[in-house]
Amino acid sequence: LMNDSLVQPLAPVREVSSDLPEFQVGQRFVARVEAALPDGTFRAIVAGKGLTLALPQSAKPGDTLDLVVISRTQRLVVAGRAENAEPASPPAAVLSRAGQIISTLLARGEGTAQTAQLQRAAPLLPRPPSSAAPLAPALQQAITESGLFYEAHQSQWIAGRLPLESLLREPQGRHSRTPTPPSATLAAAATQAAEASSGAAPARTPEAPAQAAATVTLPADLQPLVQQQLDAAATQQIAWRGEIWPGQTMQWEIQEEPSRQQGEAEEPATQWSTTVRLVLPQLGELSAALRLAAAGVSVELAAAGGAGVEALRNGQAALADALAAAGVPLLAMKVEQNEAE
Repeated sequence: LMNDSLVQPLAPVREVSSDLPEFQVGQRFVARVEAALPDGTFRAIVAGKGLTLALPQSAKPGDTLDLVVISRTQRLVVAGRAENAEPASPPAAVLSRAGQIISTLLARGEGTAQTAQLQRAAPLLPRPPSSAAPLAPALQQAITESGLFYEAHQSQWIAGRLPLESLLREPQGRHSRTPTPPSATLAAAATQAAEASSGAAPARTPEAPAQAAATVTLPADLQPLVQQQLDAAATQQIAWRGEIWPGQTMQWEIQEEPSRQQGEAEEPATQWSTTVRLVLPQLGELSAALRLAAAGVSVELAAAGGAGVEALRNGQAALADALAAAGVPLLAMKVEQNEAE
């Protein structure tokens, strides 16, 4: 046992100084004994510092001891003779239940994260709308209630910023039991949070939405969704495919990317890009790519045929006015024809 203040070998009576050599476990060092002290310890020179050693064997002034670090803390280094002391083995790492689930899902993957793919079987709207107004909230709901952001939504629910009914519509929420009134559920959640912060064992409330607790086994139907959550966190990309109304399919991609307009001294800004691809009865195959930043939005439209390109160009002014009315400045717009593949 080595420290830099005078202590009893088994019962230190005052705080040990933290000014110890920066030794690592398994590192060998040499101590030169200078004097034997009345309490049975020894004054020695270690790495150029005068320290007090508590040794299991006798020593005399002038002895040079070859020692090895067995373990250490911020204020204590435990060492033994290098010829017969083995460094302490670090404890084996043990994953939590949640960590085991994530490890299993990652092992099933192909080694690299993919864009999170969301599929929807039922159409978002029962019939083609007369305007785009009903489609925007339906698309928003398709992403926000997909389950990809369930844990973030739990935090919003506990803070009172998200209704419980919205949380229960997500795939994870549908595994919950019938909830009590929101006020009672929020009170139970607050009690759990308080008990967790105080170190007390949390009381279980079966009415609360399903959470990724270590004691809960992940249902089979949620395993693909958790894999998608991992992919989305790793790639910052989401792809959605489904029918926006019966017979009309759409592909929608969302990606977070760094802003290209930031200087070196400025904080990096978040910029989102989104691309929509679909085939319409009159316009044919077309795509729309939007890049949204703090300053506004840039739009690129493309159609497969000349008639579609002409229709898109004729609608540029109306689109710019709609964006301005929504408080989103239009930074740039381009309309072009897709090259034949």
